[in-house]
Amino acid sequence: MTTPLLDKETDAIKQYLWKQGMSTAPTGLYLAARYQLRTEICGKPDMDEEVQMYLRDATVEAPAAVIANWHATFKKKMREVLLANPSEAREFCK
Repeated sequence: MTTPLLDKETDAIKQYLWKQGMSTAPTGLYLAARYQLRTEICGKPDMDEEVQMYLRDATVEAPAAVIANWHATFKKKMREVLLANPSEAREFCK
């Protein structure tokens, strides 16, 4: 999938969280946001079980409130990029 702007935004967030001491949570947060946005933006089937699994797994590295905030950050940034860049949104939805 070719989504350089989306990758740049999400990689920056992951890098920050890794520097804060998280190792696996950033990837889980990214995947949870990705599944939700594929449902919301692309009309794909709801994958709430997977979303909840990734969020639950992420709480091993940080409190649930912290995870919820970073999940919202991922989702907001990703949504902004996708809505501002239709070509990347098409790639994302494939």
